[in-house]
Amino acid sequence: MATVLYSCSKDNDDTSPTSENYVQAKIDGKLVQFKLNSSHQNNANSISVVGNTADINESNENTHIQLAIISEKAIEPMTYELEKTPTMVVTYGVIKKKADGTMDQDNYVASTGSASLGDHFTVKIDKFAAGHVSGAFSGTVVGSSVVTISEGKFSVPVD
Repeated sequence: MATVLYSCSKDNDDTSPTSENYVQAKIDGKLVQFKLNSSHQNNANSISVVGNTADINESNENTHIQLAIISEKAIEPMTYELEKTPTMVVTYGVIKKKADGTMDQDNYVASTGSASLGDHFTVKIDKFAAGHVSGAFSGTVVGSSVVTISEGKFSVPVD
């Protein structure tokens, strides 16, 4: 009697997060999954979602993103566009540790009323209830170059 073992393999391109607390996006085409994520609301008309990779000791690089919206009315599930929202600021930063231990930091921004021609951003809030916010985001931010942020997703508790 012979025993035959075999298995099937499946290519898995699924980039869906496995938890309910996440911020992730493709930054210039490369998937970045932020590790430290939160959201804060100062009042009913504002919200800020933050993600940070917290990798400076492991990879000598740390990236962070912040999506901040101030609206004329209470934040609710809808699409917020940079050009149509009273105040929206999106910041993206990269900190790199150099061989001598010093740090270099590059910052990129998209903001309402910006003089920069390359920035554009959209944040879609899908759900906002019971101390939790989730949605999607995409656009471009400008600094020393233009950075494209696509396929962004977030689901974080509101502090």
